[in-house]
Amino acid sequence: IAAYTNIQDRAENSKTIAAAEAYLKAIQLYKVETGDIPKGVDGVCLGQGYPWDYEGTSSGDNQCRGASVSYYRANKGTLNTTLAKYIGSSPESSMRAIGSVDNWWRGITYYHTGVGGEYRLSFPLRGSGQCSPISGITPFRVSLSGGFYCSYPLGPY
Repeated sequence: IAAYTNIQDRAENSKTIAAAEAYLKAIQLYKVETGDIPKGVDGVCLGQGYPWDYEGTSSGDNQCRGASVSYYRANKGTLNTTLAKYIGSSPESSMRAIGSVDNWWRGITYYHTGVGGEYRLSFPLRGSGQCSPISGITPFRVSLSGGFYCSYPLGPY
């Protein structure tokens, strides 16, 4: 059972990493065309199919991140539509939440860290691995219960 779970986790992680690579490339193409990364958006879940809450069982707006003070929701703003021009169809990432009921992540999140901060693209992975550079961007890693998340700095707020 443990071996099967590990294989399943690696498959989910690979799916999420591939989707994140596609979104990072789309953001870089957007930057080449417009001169800057997408701005004026915060807490956007990239892609579709996001369930609600940590367990993914309650009804409500779709969520990719939950913390004791805030929730990030899918379909907020037009970023998914904007990036579709550079990416084609929405790549799929894992929809299993990682973390705890009070602090969890799923899928891929585009957000900014606040005034004077930066925009980031972040996603969770299961297990105890490392975050790898994607498209020349070196991420940082933050531990969560059951895994960790990788956060890629994209540019100033």
